[in-house]
Amino acid sequence: ELAIEFSSNVQVWLEFTRLEMECGEYRNARIVLETASSQHPHNELLLQKRLRVEERLRSVSNVIAIINELRCMDTQKSMKILIEGISILGKLGYEKMAVEYGKSISMDSKYFSGNLYLELMLCQQRCGSLKILLQMADQALILFPKYGPLWFFCFNLIEHVRVLNWDKKNMKD
Repeated sequence: ELAIEFSSNVQVWLEFTRLEMECGEYRNARIVLETASSQHPHNELLLQKRLRVEERLRSVSNVIAIINELRCMDTQKSMKILIEGISILGKLGYEKMAVEYGKSISMDSKYFSGNLYLELMLCQQRCGSLKILLQMADQALILFPKYGPLWFFCFNLIEHVRVLNWDKKNMKD
């Protein structure tokens, strides 16, 4: 009744979705979110929640559709949700597709920042290759020299690789 009476309020739809999810009714949650999205197209909060529901339902085609919708938007929030969607693709076993989507993200966007690059690196860490991740680490420190969390991540990554490759004889290396 609230969803009908207050259909213009996105928060009502999100609460309705939360209720369905807490009851374990993810298919119903999908229906609620699809209905809400038809009334509020391109709403970032709804798209983010839809990604989470589709991840639970393991629906790769719907995750891809949401990612493609997010790619058409150019806001800071949509970029963050887009990277979240790419990570979900990797978690669902579509690592190569996730890496390709990651490559397609434009670094020319005014919203491309250090925290988004860090998210891309974390995605690469989960489902990409170490070689590419190390190249990204070199690039990250040039692109975002003042973003501290990126420095800490890169330092930990490089330290980890050095420890793995250490011959356990020479400390100098």
